[in-house]
Amino acid sequence: MINKLFLSGTIGAGKSTLIRECLLPYLPVVGGFYVQRILKDGQLIAFRFRPVSADEAYRLSLAVDNLEGLDNLFLYAGQHSGWLRNEQVFIECGVNCLQQSLKKNNKLILLDELGGIELHIPAFMAEVYRIFNSSIPVLGVIKAPANAQILEKAETGRGVIDINRSFIEYVNNLQKTKLINLDHENRDALAVTVRNFVEEACNDL
Repeated sequence: MINKLFLSGTIGAGKSTLIRECLLPYLPVVGGFYVQRILKDGQLIAFRFRPVSADEAYRLSLAVDNLEGLDNLFLYAGQHSGWLRNEQVFIECGVNCLQQSLKKNNKLILLDELGGIELHIPAFMAEVYRIFNSSIPVLGVIKAPANAQILEKAETGRGVIDINRSFIEYVNNLQKTKLINLDHENRDALAVTVRNFVEEACNDL
């Protein structure tokens, strides 16, 4: 019986959308975080760290006119340069989010997603490993190697490929853990797997 289930796959395969669909009825007992995409005029301009408990709407994307007033942006497009990163988001908001997720009586912890720049941040990853070592079921997304290669091309993602590969190997060696690649052909079957996993974790509601 698994108690940690992770999805991987290409960008746009629908990993986070599938997870959101399965989690919506159970949000009061779900801890952890997800990454929100920030869009301007249809273009991706930032990534935002969002604790599940901080957003009842659980919006995977948010359309804006500008970035003013938005907190916890850990990757964002600079005005006159490429992508910029803010590691303090993981050190402050991220660490606190994961610590609180363990302290509360959550039935399940969401980690959506892991495998990018946060792997370079020891304080945040220490809390991730604490969650892995707990008995609380975990559901999440892990950045595929191909996606890590895209991030590596940006200055902000330097060094991601190697550490992403090592992290995936670590996850694959965890007990009671399954990492599944999502594609358009297996989405319906995988939706059943994810839904059953969520329901079993939260079945005493």
